[in-house]
Amino acid sequence: MLGTFADTRLVEAALEKAQAERATMRPKLEKQRAAVASEITRTEQAVKRYQVAFETGTLSAAAMAPRIRELTEQLDGLQGAAEELDTKIAEDSIPRVTQDLLAEIRSRMGEVHKLGSPTERKAMLKEVVVELRVKRTTIYPTYKLPRSTVLMPGGLGDPVSTNSVSFRLVDPRGFEPLTF
Repeated sequence: MLGTFADTRLVEAALEKAQAERATMRPKLEKQRAAVASEITRTEQAVKRYQVAFETGTLSAAAMAPRIRELTEQLDGLQGAAEELDTKIAEDSIPRVTQDLLAEIRSRMGEVHKLGSPTERKAMLKEVVVELRVKRTTIYPTYKLPRSTVLMPGGLGDPVSTNSVSFRLVDPRGFEPLTF
C-alpha cells in the first residue's frame, strides 16, 4: 500500500481519471436535481390545493387527511433526495494533490504502520481502503486519499482534508491484509 502511494505518476493518473469520470457525472446530477425540484414544486402545489379546498369547505378533514399525510411523506422523501444530490454536486470537484501532500500522507502511513497500535493500523486501513474486490487469487483494492482523521491528525489546512477522493490502483502483486 505504501508503494502504491509512492508511485506519484500512478496516483496522479488515477486522480485525473477520477476527475474526468466526475466531470461526466455532474450534468447528470444537475438534471436529476432539477427533476426533483420540479417534483417538489408539484407536490407542494398539490398540498396547497387540498388546504384551499378544506378552507373553502369543499373538502372534509376526513377526506383530506390521508392524502395530505401521503403528500407530506412524499415531500419529505423528495427533500431528502434533493439534499443528497446537492451534497454530491458540491463534492464533485477533486482537490489539487501536491507532491508535498502525497509525501506527508506516505510518511504518516509509514509511521502508523511501524509504530502504531493495532487499533491505529486498523483505523488507517479504514481511512485509506474503500473496498477490496477478490477475483480468484488476486485482490484489487480501491483507495482514497484520507480526510484528516488517522493519517492527518492535525489536518493540513488543505482542500484534501475536507474532501475524500476515491481512486482505483491495482498493485500487480495484490494486497495482503495485515494480521493483528
